[in-house]
Amino acid sequence: MRKFSVESFDKEHEIDDWLEGNFKDYWPNAIYLKGFKIKTPHGKGGIPDGFILDPKNNQWFVIENELLRHGVWTHIAEQLVRFVVASNHPESVQKIRDRVFEQLTSDDSILDNALSLFGVREVKLLTAIEKLLEYPPKLLVFIDEVNEDLHQLVRALAIDTELYTLMKIKDKEDNISIFSPTLKEKKPVIETENSVKVGSAKITTISTIEKLGLELEGNRRGFKWYKMPDGKLIHLKYSKYYERNETFWYGVKPSNFEVAKENGIDRFGFITSDEGVLILETNELVRYCETARKSTWENGEIKHFHIFISAPPEPTLFQYGSDNNFISDFVKSDS
Repeated sequence: MRKFSVESFDKEHEIDDWLEGNFKDYWPNAIYLKGFKIKTPHGKGGIPDGFILDPKNNQWFVIENELLRHGVWTHIAEQLVRFVVASNHPESVQKIRDRVFEQLTSDDSILDNALSLFGVREVKLLTAIEKLLEYPPKLLVFIDEVNEDLHQLVRALAIDTELYTLMKIKDKEDNISIFSPTLKEKKPVIETENSVKVGSAKITTISTIEKLGLELEGNRRGFKWYKMPDGKLIHLKYSKYYERNETFWYGVKPSNFEVAKENGIDRFGFITSDEGVLILETNELVRYCETARKSTWENGEIKHFHIFISAPPEPTLFQYGSDNNFISDFVKSDS
């Protein structure tokens, strides 16, 4: 006699409730916010299932919970694309900021915890939330199962994405439990890292590729590398300019270095909006990351390193609170 059986999810709300009640197991230093309507620049609205803010790791997520039977192209695609566009709209980001601040100041115990997580005094909390939201969001998807259409959809989205599957189990006493082996092991079923973001970012990246005379050499799950005229291989990353911090920001994962080593990628190029591209040897980037800020998983493993480049007119690699110097070349977009 079977001790348990795998059940189908009846409604998406089962996933919503599970995540709200269990997110602390996976993001112990994070803040969860229920979803509310956010809008694209042209006023198209949508309600994500929630948001997770992780101030310790300078990361925030837009959450969408789905059931595959609702249809990848008829339902899921439209939802995800709308949330991606809306999450990059300044008006929506401001709304998220205000909702977070309202929630965190609604109760003294909640406020005390928030101040501890952000590491600030109460008068600086709103500013700290704004600073966190300056970082690009990541799309976090929970779903019962995946298919090839879903793989293609997620790879096409102009946002870093992690997708985890959930299982609904009934034991012999008819008790229901939901769990995610892929989330517990921090191994997304689908994970993408997009060096090309939305709008002008794509145009700027294409222009950089043309200016440097690059040819696409390889691609692994959205991580692309190109051959330079001198035969060297380079990977490109794009960042907009973050006015509040007066910097360009990038995330580099430890796995990026593994791919670079396996494929002989000699250089990394960091596109600074439409200013140009800062190029450095992979070994020099490794040296930078040895003392760089980083985000970690709850088990202490590194999620990604934070790369900062200073504002024009002379964009330069730097680290907060450090005088370390790093060798790089900056190629202006108009030179």
